[in-house]
Amino acid sequence: MDYHMNTRELLEIPEDAFVVGMVGRLAEQKAPDVFVKAAKRIKEKIPKAFFLIVGDGPDWDEVQQEVEDNKLTDSFILAGWTRRPMEYIKILDIAVLISRWEGFGLVLPEYMLANKPIVATDVDAIPFIVQDHVNGLLAPVDDDEKIAENVIEIYQDAELRDKLVEGGRREVDERFNVERVAGEHERLFGRLAR
Repeated sequence: MDYHMNTRELLEIPEDAFVVGMVGRLAEQKAPDVFVKAAKRIKEKIPKAFFLIVGDGPDWDEVQQEVEDNKLTDSFILAGWTRRPMEYIKILDIAVLISRWEGFGLVLPEYMLANKPIVATDVDAIPFIVQDHVNGLLAPVDDDEKIAENVIEIYQDAELRDKLVEGGRREVDERFNVERVAGEHERLFGRLAR
């Protein structure tokens, strides 16, 4: 399913909803099961919370069943695979990447570019991109309680939310801008050509 949308309205998400979402494969690595458990905890504290997973994968049926078992069906969308993930990222209030293992986390700079506060797991390469309380909040792997606490903390603290967004914007500007990356590649290729 690919909505190609720019507003929550097209997904039938209430305008006043607080949307927490992730872009990633529905597979063990990306921990969609932990996301659903955290969503249940978040919903208890933030009744207007709404949840979105953008991606497809082998665990689709299990995740759908967990959403139903946790009585989250009315506030949860499994959007499926898309060629335009940024259209979905735009409608998030908080973006998550709660992988069990992660080489880089390509979606993290996209979240930062879209000015989204991030909750992520403290695993593998993620802490090289997301620094706790600088440009995101980190939680241990599989810790749905801490993940939920981090989301709730961002929800309740506008100053923290703004700080994390600004930290993310700086990270993207400094580390992932085209001029810097192109310059590094040019220098690398120059050394290899010698």
